[in-house]
Amino acid sequence: MRQAQLTMVSLERLQHAAALADTLSFVQAAARMGLSQSAFSRSIQALEDELGVELFARNNRRVSITDAGLALLEPARQLIAQAERFAQAAARLSSAMPGAVRMATNPYAAYVLAARAIESVRSAHPGLQVHCDQFDADQLAPALRRAEYEFCIGETSPHRGQEGLHVEPFAAVPIGFVVRAGHPLLSRPTLRPADLLAYGLAANELPPGYRAALSDWFDLKPDQALSLAVCGNNAFAHWQLIHRTDLVGLVALPAYAQSLRVGRLVQLPLKLPTSLQSDVGLVRLAEQRLSRPAEALVAAFRQQAMTTASMPLKKATR
Repeated sequence: MRQAQLTMVSLERLQHAAALADTLSFVQAAARMGLSQSAFSRSIQALEDELGVELFARNNRRVSITDAGLALLEPARQLIAQAERFAQAAARLSSAMPGAVRMATNPYAAYVLAARAIESVRSAHPGLQVHCDQFDADQLAPALRRAEYEFCIGETSPHRGQEGLHVEPFAAVPIGFVVRAGHPLLSRPTLRPADLLAYGLAANELPPGYRAALSDWFDLKPDQALSLAVCGNNAFAHWQLIHRTDLVGLVALPAYAQSLRVGRLVQLPLKLPTSLQSDVGLVRLAEQRLSRPAEALVAAFRQQAMTTASMPLKKATR
């Protein structure tokens, strides 16, 4: 018998030999291994040639194991089992995804999506470290190009068409105006967009295009600028002010779902046009491939965004 040099190919052939020993049928063993009968027969013949012994006796009616086959079958099965245990251990190490991810979100994703998305990934991979910041839209692209973040989750419309960026929307985000319960606007028999301006608007920082479209919706004159009483990305301050004062909030409604459900806030019955709707999604450098931990986080954010967008909100009322 030659001294066998076990390669990945010969290990696969040992698996074929074990299947043939179990079934004593070339037809059944080939089907088990997902091969044609001719390819399976060639594999067995190549293994016998490699080892220099006949493992199986064949005739037209039956297959039997030779004495050499019996002598080699048990160590072959042990070797196959060891290889399977090695593959399982390697898979466990790979799935652990050690390392760290630096990412950023806009206020909506930070408030509504981030905690659940990060929790779901870290529950499966406790060793993962996540650094998560909050950004303004105009700061995003420069931060990505400086490699400060691997990816960002936020409104994608301001970044579409920017050279060097990959943009993937996940889901639409319903936008609306909300006020505290008992707000003077709720007692009006009719409500016009211009009525809101007397109380001041609170909103996140608005991209120029969005601000211009909102000015048109309010029917402002060309020499009138849309003024926001409170703006910026401090979502918690907005939340408190909208609950405690007569400011009118222009908000992503899922972020205020609980207050709307219990009646602390009321959505004003003013329908915004499609051009004033928003979305949430992924923004990253186009040429940069995400790490496996980042891919897992992006998948979790995508699922959370789609789930949140499909949740029913309390119907707008006065």
